[in-house]
Amino acid sequence: MNSPVETLQECRRRGITLTPDGDRLTFKAPPGTMTPDLLSAVKRDKAGILEHLSAPECIRRQRWGITPDCEIALTRSRPALCPEDVALLVDHFSRQSEAVREWSLRQAERYAVTFPEWPKQDRGNAALLDVLLWQWERSLDLPTTAPRYSRTRTALKLLESIRDETEHLNAKEAQA
Repeated sequence: MNSPVETLQECRRRGITLTPDGDRLTFKAPPGTMTPDLLSAVKRDKAGILEHLSAPECIRRQRWGITPDCEIALTRSRPALCPEDVALLVDHFSRQSEAVREWSLRQAERYAVTFPEWPKQDRGNAALLDVLLWQWERSLDLPTTAPRYSRTRTALKLLESIRDETEHLNAKEAQA
């Protein structure tokens, strides 16, 4: 780990959540994941990590890798997603922490019990949308009373723009 971003990525890979608190940096970590070497890297890169986490695009992703701390109410309407939206969701969650993926599976199981008539794919998509909307509820610029469809469309557009921005940055780095 040679940079604040690499240190942050390693923390995310291990399921560790770093949170800026003014000029302080706090963390939540599964047992045994914050090793002395990683803690040293976090301390060394603290200023850069705080700067990165305070950037607008990171504020939008402030709950990245964090599982909901409560049960999310199940929606009664089946998600109507096109294949591109499903691919976007799956890609997003493939990069989430193991804890988030496990939480999503448990949410899908709740849908299976409540709505056994729904196809398995729809139950999984509904669970992923629940977590996505929870993670980004503070950054969607919509009232929580907005219809789920509006919040879903806004979240998917935001997710798509972040994906495009990341691909653009990766292409620029590859050219350098």
